[in-house]
Amino acid sequence: VSGAGFQKSPGSSAIRGVFALHDRSKFEVHCFALKPDLRANDLRRNISETCDVFHDMGNIGNDEKLAKAVNALQPHVLIDVSGFSGDHRIKFLAHRPA
Repeated sequence: VSGAGFQKSPGSSAIRGVFALHDRSKFEVHCFALKPDLRANDLRRNISETCDVFHDMGNIGNDEKLAKAVNALQPHVLIDVSGFSGDHRIKFLAHRPA
């Protein structure tokens, strides 16, 4: 799951409970924060605790480099939860990270 930064937003609030519902014998849930945590909020902390691995990739500014870094972890499915919000990094998906 990729998100701009998992900051306080309706999308982040809605998705946080979904991670805990996955059958961990069948799925390993990785979250990729694509923007730095500028506000150090409880919602982002909660999301990082409910997924198996939380990757803070906010320091990678180039979309192609970001896609290569995500791809190196070999995700099978990547779901972007930012959409076209103000902080989106949707262009990195054009580089086929998963």
